[in-house]
Amino acid sequence: MSQQSGQPRKRHPGRTGGFAGKLALARTVLFWERVWPALWPLCGVVGLFFACALLGLFGLLPAWLHSIVLALFACGLLATLWLAARSIRSAVQLSAQRRLEVESGLAHRPLAGLNDELATARDDPAVQALWDAHRRRLAAEAAEVRVGWPRLGWPQVDGYGLRALVGLLLVVGLTVGALEWR
Repeated sequence: MSQQSGQPRKRHPGRTGGFAGKLALARTVLFWERVWPALWPLCGVVGLFFACALLGLFGLLPAWLHSIVLALFACGLLATLWLAARSIRSAVQLSAQRRLEVESGLAHRPLAGLNDELATARDDPAVQALWDAHRRRLAAEAAEVRVGWPRLGWPQVDGYGLRALVGLLLVVGLTVGALEWR
């Protein structure tokens, strides 16, 4: 709680839990940033299908053309599903660590330094004391990391703004076909 107002503070998504929790959250954010661009075309095909169905466009077509359009939607759905499955990869440990370092503004990759080992002079007490101080400083920096919000990167995902067209068609379809949605 805030000492001045007695109100609970709003928590930033990267300020919860310890370092392991933040690393897991960073992996989740990276996974979402990789999944969403891959799933957008799939969502677009499904949205376009529902918009056409809600607007009653399929009922205006002759049976043979209706079948062809449904087959094209099915092919589009399968193609976008295949592309999405092919492009989704899970975030690796180093990517999550790098994400935390970048979002927190940490220089010189201190989280990667936590995995380093002392290369020489392990038996020298002065070197060992210096190494321990270095590790404590890195651990203190690691305790203050932030994850940050996912960056959807809409210009890279949908450069032509087709999401607005699909959304508009869905809204129009829901408005026009709301009473006859079945």
